[in-house]
Amino acid sequence: MHQHSVNNGGGDASRIAAGQTFDYRRRVELAYSNALDMAGKANNKAAETRIKEDMRQAIAEAENFSSSHQMVRLQVSASKHGSQFDRKRGWSHMSVELLARCVTPPNLEQQLYRRYALQ
Repeated sequence: MHQHSVNNGGGDASRIAAGQTFDYRRRVELAYSNALDMAGKANNKAAETRIKEDMRQAIAEAENFSSSHQMVRLQVSASKHGSQFDRKRGWSHMSVELLARCVTPPNLEQQLYRRYALQ
């Protein structure tokens, strides 16, 4: 991991060995279920149908994820409003050279709300 520049943020890189299995099903189900509930409350039948289909596909992908090679995980964070002592907007400029695949983003539920216009 190369840390080029950072202010009110940080990062972490970790390595995962080949042959590990990851089950993101629960995380995906929770995010999609909450979006489905929101669509139901809004009485948006079209969004409910699309969410159910997308949920089925996302769960199928999340269930089958396993590492076949060595893997590196980079987690980067930054504060949008800084701290109480330093009100500068945060940033973290880091890099890792690798091929990565996002299985479930941390803000999946918010992305689903935006995608299906549920906010």
